[in-house]
Amino acid sequence: MYVVFNSAKGMVGGYNSEIMGKTLQLLEAAEKPPFLMTTGTRGLVMIDQFIHDDNFKMITVGDIPQFKHTEEIYGHLIGLYQDRVVSEINLIYTEYLSPVKNQVVMKRFLPLDEEFAVTDPDRTEYEFQPQPDRMQDRIFPLYLKEKLYNCALHAKTSEQAVRMRSMDSATKNADGLLNDLSKQFNRLRQNTITQQITEIVGG
Repeated sequence: MYVVFNSAKGMVGGYNSEIMGKTLQLLEAAEKPPFLMTTGTRGLVMIDQFIHDDNFKMITVGDIPQFKHTEEIYGHLIGLYQDRVVSEINLIYTEYLSPVKNQVVMKRFLPLDEEFAVTDPDRTEYEFQPQPDRMQDRIFPLYLKEKLYNCALHAKTSEQAVRMRSMDSATKNADGLLNDLSKQFNRLRQNTITQQITEIVGG
């Protein structure tokens, strides 16, 4: 299963085409159509042939992601995973690096990475209160929800950064066009005035 953090609004340059291009590559390489979840409507035309009523869901995330949005996404994902409908869940989102740089990445959500596995046979044993199983039941859901929230924040920050760059580029292009048109208008006006003066002087 793939969870794609795309946008619900336009004017974001190549933001959606890049993330959907990455998603399309993964879908084409899959042996069978996987489950899909998106956070927006933009760019879906690129993967339209892989979208069906029984394998697709969309949960919209606002411009300022709230933790309740990630809880909704988490509830749907954990339900599919616990019911063994899906065996693996991956997150595809745009990682924010700087105001002028971001990159599309994919990270596994479930099952948990091997970093959580205890492999040292000589490890020191500790006693926990409450019991580790009870702690895990509360810690792991919080960890997974935070991971989703972090992805949503990265995605929205990247989206707004791309939108800002697109708007800045559009403003510069519009200013350049306005300047060219002003020069053209002034040139035509000067030619008209010159012609009128010439006609007056020539009688």
